[in-house]
Amino acid sequence: MKPLAYLNSSINVELLDKYNLYSRLKDYDLIYDLEHVNDNTELIVASYSDYKIYKEIIDNFRSEDNQVYIMFKDASEVSEAFRSLEITRPYRFIKGNKYEPGEEVYDVTSKGDTRFSPFFMYYQGLSIEDFYQLEIKRYGLFGYKSWKDVKGRPPVQIIPVTGPWTREEVAADKDYLYLFTDNLNRSSGRPIKSRFNPINAVPVDSDYYRVFGNGRILVYPSETQAVIRGLDNACPISTMMNQYQVQLNNLAGAKMTWDKEIEYIINKFRTGKYLGIKFSKTTFGNGRYSRMTPNFLMELTQRLRKIGIDNTMEGAKPVEVESLPEVYYHYFCAHPTLLFELASIGLTKSFWDRFYTSSNSQAEIYANLLNKLFKL
Repeated sequence: MKPLAYLNSSINVELLDKYNLYSRLKDYDLIYDLEHVNDNTELIVASYSDYKIYKEIIDNFRSEDNQVYIMFKDASEVSEAFRSLEITRPYRFIKGNKYEPGEEVYDVTSKGDTRFSPFFMYYQGLSIEDFYQLEIKRYGLFGYKSWKDVKGRPPVQIIPVTGPWTREEVAADKDYLYLFTDNLNRSSGRPIKSRFNPINAVPVDSDYYRVFGNGRILVYPSETQAVIRGLDNACPISTMMNQYQVQLNNLAGAKMTWDKEIEYIINKFRTGKYLGIKFSKTTFGNGRYSRMTPNFLMELTQRLRKIGIDNTMEGAKPVEVESLPEVYYHYFCAHPTLLFELASIGLTKSFWDRFYTSSNSQAEIYANLLNKLFKL
């Protein structure tokens, strides 16, 4: 860790704490003389007023890729600082190693300036990298705890579809789990050809039968969502007591069942065989046959949110998540000293992300964010 130099001896502990700098600063002897600032130092400038006085020295220090923090005492200093920037061109970014020889670039990764790396920036209690992988890509819903577990995998797809579907269609769509409305008796439709060995029996070696079968002969119907009962990629959500349209009437029992079903869905997804979940656009619990009372519907809706489904009275849809640019925007709004430093660096250098991908390069996000803020 580099030592921190403080340009002014009257330390504003509240400001330092706001930017998570005080805990680092207190471990070092304070340096007040700019002559002692070198490549092994991070410089904190006490106020924008001090920055204006020492601007030439600070800009020279910054040009050598040294780290500077300009502290702001209030909103008026923030406004004044950003108005002072002499922006002559749009902010630019570099993809991977595709930059011209001699072009000035600034590495905004953990291999460069960690202040602008998603591994060292925290948002809602998580590093931005973890937030992206677990919240935006939704892997956290399924029990994953770290970006290391899912980096490189595509976002979890939560897809409402228009029914009806057939058993053959769903069986062929092996990349997705399908949710279907079930009943607590786990059976519907008539046994075909034989009561004891029907051709529409749920396979006894299926995961569904192992978890929900209880040793009985179960069958699937020729229509309704439950036509897919017993398929490897089909998961139940119970909305009625039985096939005779008897409505759920025991809330405590229903909650236990839903918890078991949600756990079943999560465990199926964690096998790594699926890209996401598909389900009918119809509201769970308020469909063709089921008519849940509000207290049952509220409990079911809360549980469906745990797997990324927003079960509204207008229909079921994915729970909305923030985009990565929105996360960075909110982060920098809460950390104006870092935003000002980023804007100052970008006046003369292009942001470079050596780990560039087309979907989530922070260098591209930073350039676009600043261009939007400054209307470039």
